[in-house]
Amino acid sequence: MSPKVRSAFFCGVLAAALAAVPLSAVAEEVNAMGAQQTEVVASDTFTRAGDAPQAAVAENEAQAVTENGDHTQATQEVEQSAAPQDPAADKDETAPVDTGSTSTESTSEANSTKATSAETDAPASTGSESSAAEQASEPAPTPVAPQPEDSSTTAAAATSGDTAAAAPASDDSDSLQNIYRLYNPYSGEHLYTADLAEAKGLVGYGWAWEGVGWVSSTSSGDAVIRLYNPYNGEHLYTLSESEASFLASIGWRREGRAWLSSGTRGVLREFNPYETVGTHNYTLSTAEDEWLGALGWKREGVAWYSLDHASLPVEPFWATGPSGRWWVQRDGSFASGRVIEPNEDGNPGIRAYATSSNGHVVRGAEVVDGLTVVANASTGELPESTGWWESSAPTGSAHRYMIEMGSDGLPYAKTGRFVDGGSAYYGVPGAGYIAVGRARVGNIFVLTDGNGRLNESTGFIWFQAADDSSTCLYRMGAYGPNGLVGARADGFFGEDGNTFYANPSSGRLNRSGVFYANGAWWRAVDWGGCFSCGSWQDMAAKAQNYRSSTNYLILVDCWSNRTAVYQWDNGWYAVKEWACTTGANNCTVKGEFATNLKGYSFGRGFTCYYFTQFYGDYLFHSVLYYQNSNRVMDGRLGINASHGCVRLAIENAKWIYDTIPRGTKVVTY
Repeated sequence: MSPKVRSAFFCGVLAAALAAVPLSAVAEEVNAMGAQQTEVVASDTFTRAGDAPQAAVAENEAQAVTENGDHTQATQEVEQSAAPQDPAADKDETAPVDTGSTSTESTSEANSTKATSAETDAPASTGSESSAAEQASEPAPTPVAPQPEDSSTTAAAATSGDTAAAAPASDDSDSLQNIYRLYNPYSGEHLYTADLAEAKGLVGYGWAWEGVGWVSSTSSGDAVIRLYNPYNGEHLYTLSESEASFLASIGWRREGRAWLSSGTRGVLREFNPYETVGTHNYTLSTAEDEWLGALGWKREGVAWYSLDHASLPVEPFWATGPSGRWWVQRDGSFASGRVIEPNEDGNPGIRAYATSSNGHVVRGAEVVDGLTVVANASTGELPESTGWWESSAPTGSAHRYMIEMGSDGLPYAKTGRFVDGGSAYYGVPGAGYIAVGRARVGNIFVLTDGNGRLNESTGFIWFQAADDSSTCLYRMGAYGPNGLVGARADGFFGEDGNTFYANPSSGRLNRSGVFYANGAWWRAVDWGGCFSCGSWQDMAAKAQNYRSSTNYLILVDCWSNRTAVYQWDNGWYAVKEWACTTGANNCTVKGEFATNLKGYSFGRGFTCYYFTQFYGDYLFHSVLYYQNSNRVMDGRLGINASHGCVRLAIENAKWIYDTIPRGTKVVTY
């Protein structure tokens, strides 16, 4: 059983119970159905959608289990109203009764069911796979059929009684068949079928093959009836004619006889009370039964019987689905941890390798015991010779491999650095394919041309790798493991008194623009050097939020009395940072403005030089001087003391006057 369905109850949501009716009323309805001995008619097609064991609908689709209801107690109440009869009255031998979770019901009903099944229950047709395809592509839908009241009790009781009354058939029948088990990873369900063609088809839709569940007779025993719920895609298997008739009355489709219950080995049933789809499991394994019980599943005892017989030989075949490819052997299991040889049991000439993890065949490239095995990305066929080889896996793009044969006869891809024909190449560990362009190895990038040939030059290198759109600057050296030459990609580094930044995502040296790294804003220049965008990083960060109609931007912090001028290079970097004096009592205007008029000087009783207007009477200008002189009257900076203008040292006011064009954005805050 797949781990997914075993752990499903951890994440499931207990289905809400519908309005309950008295158990006695439900029991009467089931007894009436059993008395009618409705003929079991095979449907025209199997609706292949996944398993829903015997009481799945009654307990989940019919939704009659109350939140704290007890499955066994409900069964006993229905049994009492069903007035069981003496099993010896109509049968020569009686089936073993599972006292753990089922009880004995009327044998006469089971006998009438058996007789009806033998006469009218032909094996179900296997023509349709539409429902299976739908379930394999996405989880089962949630709508359910019209629901009866307390049908969980009804189904449990009917199934329990009929199963107990079924007499195990002999194991010496000459007509035997395998019952195959599959798992739907999308819905968490299992499907059980005697039809190998159906099983193969479901694998193609994404169901997981789980081999042979048990062996049954094709000529003797009680019919196990298969039903299908079109509202959520579940299947149900039951010995009970009354249960089958009841479920058909609420919208389930009868699909005829699935197989015969015969033999001495009980097939155990478990119920997951936390799910509404895939709620039942069937198994011969007592260990699995006990383990599921420990996880919270309800152990419901014997559902029917199978033969104590080894699985029948299966004609080997390739099971290929969306998630992989497997070679199914004669015993129904996957080949595992070995080479599948050409012409082996009908294998059509393909030599492949089945992994030991879950038996899937290597397709493309896969690490096996530390080495990379390569194979055809579609079929899994192994290369037969060494040298260069191409495949589209694992990325979907064409890759080149250098193949060498191992001592075990498997083709392995060379990985790491190697030389062929005078050129060096690098096989990517774990993938095996030859690196083309840039490939990260530890803290470096190896660089190659379009054929995978390594560039092993050192120093500051201009190079256009296969995946570069233009020539880029790299700092190459033996920085990699075992002295492998590549481009460093470790961020900032210093060399010859300069600071550089080797981009960790590409290995390229930043050569232009403003970027943020190590908690600060930086500007890179064409030759690869990097400079801080300013010592006032808070203002540099704020500047990145603005745009200006010129290549300059001026920010004024009126609280800390700082003025910074920024220039654009794919981001703002500081070109000037000055102390200033802004308005006393916080009277400098706040907001976004633009530079406008300029003048040499103004003032009465004092003179301010080199003014630049940014809003009305608000200006950048020099500190105060005695009128028409070069003697400073008030040269204080870094305080709030002006009438609202921004005072600067005279040389800084002159720089704005000379440099900043009209229309430059000014932000005061």
